[in-house]
Amino acid sequence: GVDARKGHGGLASPRFTPPPPTDVLETLEGGGIWCLELHKRSNLVFAGCWGPAHQVDLIKAWDATSGAFVGSLYGHFSDVKCLCESGPLLWSGSYDGSMRCWDVATMAAAPGPAALVVAAGPVLALAATPARLFSAHDDGAVRCWDAATGEHLWASAHPGPVTALALRGDRHL
Repeated sequence: GVDARKGHGGLASPRFTPPPPTDVLETLEGGGIWCLELHKRSNLVFAGCWGPAHQVDLIKAWDATSGAFVGSLYGHFSDVKCLCESGPLLWSGSYDGSMRCWDVATMAAAPGPAALVVAAGPVLALAATPARLFSAHDDGAVRCWDAATGEHLWASAHPGPVTALALRGDRHL
């Protein structure tokens, strides 16, 4: 007979026991989470959230080891759809068309002209190097920005929404 605990090829199926509910899973009453990003340098997990219309959209952070709530980052005016680590910084993108840069050490907006970059429409995905920020949009555009100045450098067009970006090294998107 077939061992019900075995998957294809006779390999044991992985078992998953969900943890008990904790504050790590709480966002806003009536809200939810669009995305998660593990910031490796700080060992913090960030969640891009959305809330009910009467509440501000935000980013929440927890310690990845203990699960302790660390704090919230406020600044977007619509759903926070994507997050991206870039060294000591965290970039966030929103349906409000803005991309914000956060200093993870201070849990505040990063100083400088690139702390807020405004694009032409909802930001669906981000990728970053120390020098460049790449954004993907629902209009099919992929845009490249100077990460230090916020200057728009170039754009490419695609026939439909671009919902994910990935970098290979510092030179290949």
